[in-house]
Amino acid sequence: MIYSNEVWYLTGYNRKKPLKGSGPICIYKPWLCGLGVPANSNHVEWVNPFASPEYKFDNAWYNLWID
Repeated sequence: MIYSNEVWYLTGYNRKKPLKGSGPICIYKPWLCGLGVPANSNHVEWVNPFASPEYKFDNAWYNLWID
């Protein structure tokens, strides 16, 4: 999720100057619930890879160790 969002942030926006890619990465709470970011005039849509119902994160700490 973090990697796909970072790629979207670096390449999915309509920017006049490219970003350096050395800034902080933010994770928003709704993303952990499977929500994405809809498209608008400034950027394309970001589809959360965990939006599928097969991913349940409530009290699923064992997922931290799954590769």
